Amino acid sequence: MFVKTAEDIAAYSRERRNELGWSQQTLPDKVGVNRSWIIDFERGKASFEIGLVLKTLRA
Repeated sequence: MFVKTAEDIAAYSRERRNELGWSQQTLPDKVGVNRSWIIDFERGKASFEIGLVLKTLRA
């Protein structure tokens, strides 16, 4: 996947979460953030701490 925007990262995360069968609550439980963080992230909000983004993608 070629990433150009925050929306591209968000789309990848959402697609992968769905492939794993995880809900929008399962992922934040694994990452250590709240559900609203995941919702904003998956909508492509561009102002996130890169450490949390990477932790989310690793999960």
